[in-house]
Amino acid sequence: MAPLEVENGSLAFILRTGWVSQALADPCFFHATLFAASAHLDAFQRKSDNPITIYHYTMALRLLREKLASPGGALDEGTIACIPPLVFFSSMRSDKDSSRIHREGLMKLLRVKGGLHKMGFGGFFTALIPVCVLTEAVIFDSEFDIPGLDIPPTPLAPPTNLVTAALKRAAHQTGYYNLSPEAITIFQDISLICRYLDGYYVASTGEESLYNSTKIKWRNQLQQKISQRHDAPENDHPSTSNGIDQSCQAAALIFWYLLDDYFSVNASTLQNLVQTLKDSLVKTSMDTWIRCSPEAHTWICLVGVVASSPCSDDRAWFSLRHGQPVVCIRSEGASLYLDCWRTYDWLNRRRKLRLKH
Repeated sequence: MAPLEVENGSLAFILRTGWVSQALADPCFFHATLFAASAHLDAFQRKSDNPITIYHYTMALRLLREKLASPGGALDEGTIACIPPLVFFSSMRSDKDSSRIHREGLMKLLRVKGGLHKMGFGGFFTALIPVCVLTEAVIFDSEFDIPGLDIPPTPLAPPTNLVTAALKRAAHQTGYYNLSPEAITIFQDISLICRYLDGYYVASTGEESLYNSTKIKWRNQLQQKISQRHDAPENDHPSTSNGIDQSCQAAALIFWYLLDDYFSVNASTLQNLVQTLKDSLVKTSMDTWIRCSPEAHTWICLVGVVASSPCSDDRAWFSLRHGQPVVCIRSEGASLYLDCWRTYDWLNRRRKLRLKH
C-alpha cells in the first residue's frame, strides 16, 4: 500500500509513520510485524504452513513471553502492540483457540493499563486493537468487547453510516476513481429504505412514490436472480458493467434478501448470493477500491461476512478483504470500527432471525 495516498488519521497512515520505526527498534515488534506481513500474503495466496510465517510467529511468541515475564513488561505499550496482529491472523487462519488466548491476554493487559482510552502512540491503539478484535468477533460470531471502549447497543434500524460516507465521498470526488452513477443509485436506494424501514412515516415525507418504486425494483431484481441457476450465465443488469458495479449490485441483493420479509431466506440461496459477490469482488484490484470508495468496499465486505456461515472460509475471505481499505479511512478514535460493528451486528442478527422463519 506504500504507493497509495491514505487519509491522515487512518490506521494505514499511523502504521507508516509510527509502526515501522518501532518495529526496527524492538525485536518482538519486528517479528510480530514480519509475521503479520507474511501471514497476510499467505492468506491472499491461500498458503498454509509457510515456514517463514511459522518462524516469525514462533519468534514473536517467544519474545513476547520473555517480555511479559520480565519486571514491568506487562505495562510496556510496545509489548501490547505485538498482540493485536496475533489475534487478527489467528482468526484469519480459523484458529479459534489461539485467537481466543491472544485476545484474552490482550484484554488483561488493557485492563492493567486502565482501558483502551489510556493507551498512547497518538491514536495508534484506538485503531489497531478495534480492527483486530472486530475481525475475531465477526469470523467466530462472538462478542465484541474492549476494556475502555463503549460498544453501542444493536440499533433498531439498519445503520447507514458507511453507506452515507460512500455517498459523501462520491459527491466530492472527481475523475476516474469514483463510483459510477449506477453504483451511487444502489447506495441511495439502500439509504432511502433504511430511513423508512417500517414504511409508516414515508407518506408524510413526499417520498412515498419513490419508496414504493424502489422496493418493487429491488424485489423484482432479487426474484430474477433467485430464479436463475447459479451456474447459468449472468444477464447483466445495467448497473453491472464493471467489477465495482457488480460488487455493489451483488451486495445489495444480499442486503435486500435479508431485509425484505417477502422472501423466505434459506441457506442454499444465501450461499449462491455469497458466491456471486465473491466472483464480483475479485474482478477489481484492492488499490482501485481504496482509491475509488473504501467505504463502499467496507460495507460490501461486511454484508458478505454476515451472509457467510460463522467460522467458515468465506467469513475469513471477506474479513481479509474488509481489513485492507478500512484501515485507509480516517477515523476519529475508534468511531469507524464501531460503525463497522454496528453494521455487522444489525445484519447478523437479522440473518439469524430470517433463517429461523
